[in-house]
Amino acid sequence: MHQPENGPSIDDLAVLAKEKLPTITTTAESKSVDTVMVFNLKQYNSRNIPDPVSTQLMKITTAAFLGVEQLGQTSLGTSCLRGELAGRSRIYVLYTAKEELAGFSTVRAVEPGSTEANITLTVIAPDYQGKGVVGHLMQEIEKNLWETGYRTLIREARTDNGWASTLHRHYGERIIATFTGETDKNPPRIGLRIKLVDPNNTRPSEQVISSSS
Repeated sequence: MHQPENGPSIDDLAVLAKEKLPTITTTAESKSVDTVMVFNLKQYNSRNIPDPVSTQLMKITTAAFLGVEQLGQTSLGTSCLRGELAGRSRIYVLYTAKEELAGFSTVRAVEPGSTEANITLTVIAPDYQGKGVVGHLMQEIEKNLWETGYRTLIREARTDNGWASTLHRHYGERIIATFTGETDKNPPRIGLRIKLVDPNNTRPSEQVISSSS
């Protein structure tokens, strides 16, 4: 796919708004045996996402953040989603074969003309947490971003649950910079600037980690 000479503009986020991305599969661990779950990954643009879909996104965001309500994060999750839906974001939504919404991520360009993208929110529905869904979601997002001209990615991670350390171990030399976010946020977070790699020329060690957090 052609890479824009000066990188994709923020309006390029609409280019693939109606494109249905390839079907992906992941292995989910059950209590007794491993089962294979098939997912359909669809992409929307925040400016033309159907109302029923945005309602579903808000519903699972509310459900997913209820577990940290005591930390004041429920309103943070839903307010972040409202901001992304009102802005210019690319929204990747993962559905099961039965069309159940398993999770989603919102992504936007850091600034017009930039080749750096920022994953602003990732939510996995409670029923699908701990099943490797987020790893496959990130793998498809990174692949799509590379193919549309992006070369670096910003990811945030909590430091209190070990997820930041997990991402550091996984991305390794692909991490260009590490920086702290707003220090008054609870739970505490860090940001990682990550080098994207050509998905057609990726070593096994560069594959996206399959975990959820």
